[in-house]
Amino acid sequence: MTATPRPTRLQPRLVRRDPRLLTRLPVNARYMTKEEYDRLVENVRADGCLTSVPLVYGAGEYEEGRELVLSGNHRIDAAVDAGLDEIDVMLIDDPQEKDQLIARQISHNSIAGKDDPATPKQLYDEIEDVPSGPRPREISR
Repeated sequence: MTATPRPTRLQPRLVRRDPRLLTRLPVNARYMTKEEYDRLVENVRADGCLTSVPLVYGAGEYEEGRELVLSGNHRIDAAVDAGLDEIDVMLIDDPQEKDQLIARQISHNSIAGKDDPATPKQLYDEIEDVPSGPRPREISR
């Protein structure tokens, strides 16, 4: 019996890219309401950067700077709408099959944690002063 070879581990690297040039997914499994997206844009604008890094892929199939966005399409669109000229992205340039890319997109978009209802309120109550930066949405008291 022959063992199926295990895939090699990815070796992603952090790079800077112009968000306007990156290639968006033709089909994105995630969606946001207009209100959620508007909050995202305002947070990015207030921070002046993305505070979580999108995942992009390019191993020769895409021109440098125009790599495919696997995870973070909304963050990249928000960066454009917030007026950012460059953002940090995590680049996978290890060759991948189409099925691997789709599986990676699904895995990134389907794993989502849940808030403990009491914890966000506790954290919100601990905020003394936020002179600038993202505005947390009001939490029921």
